[in-house]
Amino acid sequence: MAFITPNNVQVATWVVIGGFSAWGGLVRYIIEVQGKNKAWDIIGLFSQIVVSGFTGLLGGLLSFENGGSHYFTLAIAGLFGTMGSAALAYLWNRFFYTREEK
Repeated sequence: MAFITPNNVQVATWVVIGGFSAWGGLVRYIIEVQGKNKAWDIIGLFSQIVVSGFTGLLGGLLSFENGGSHYFTLAIAGLFGTMGSAALAYLWNRFFYTREEK
């Protein structure tokens, strides 16, 4: 299997998608802190951004694979990033559980 080197546009696209995902994680953390009147916690913030980055990249991959435009993919990456672990739970249930198991 040959390794295909991505071009600069592809690298920049995925960097921006990762940025939108991390931004979604920051938004999610701010919403949680304000909603529960919690104090800021740098470890909690970092954890949320890591989870959001992963879920946002998954959302970006799903969007591209389903024929979404670049703008739509950025929106999906931000949305999945904001959803964080809820997006993971949704994807897990969607792809790994059949209707009979529920």
